[in-house]
Amino acid sequence: DANSIEALYKIKSLSFFIDHILPNIFLPNLMAIKSVDVEENVIEYDESIYDSVTNKWVKNSQSSETDIPSNQKSFEVFINKHLSVSKDNDTGYVTVGVKHQSPIIAQAWTRLIVEELNNFFRLKDKAEAQAAMDYLNKQISQTSYAEVKQVIAELMQHKTQQLTLIEVTEFYVFD
Repeated sequence: DANSIEALYKIKSLSFFIDHILPNIFLPNLMAIKSVDVEENVIEYDESIYDSVTNKWVKNSQSSETDIPSNQKSFEVFINKHLSVSKDNDTGYVTVGVKHQSPIIAQAWTRLIVEELNNFFRLKDKAEAQAAMDYLNKQISQTSYAEVKQVIAELMQHKTQQLTLIEVTEFYVFD
């Protein structure tokens, strides 16, 4: 499927990370984790990076500015240390996973990635199908030939079916 191939590239793009992942995660869980007590589900943060008592990033010692990790640096850490993506060439299956000290965070981020990819491609395909429908509606009203109207009507029926499938399929690209 073309979407699953495109998704392999999309998932590793800075724009996808900034628009779809970063707003939905707690940044200290990516950039300031020191340890996790899995039994108690307690996270300890590196206090030289993030102050968990005040919920603030620690000021950089060279300047008076707060040292909030940049989008680019956060992306690099996410891609290089946490994200795992592979494709089985025999079956075509794509496996997406997240490695994290906390299994709860790993599971939540993996679900987030799958949901955001599905939503992204669902919206993209819906917009493309709707644009095609709008074009076909315009064309059918501008022709007087019955044969051409019949072909356009069949194309519109196909696009309507496509729009219906886009709306009702929960796991659009990945599950």
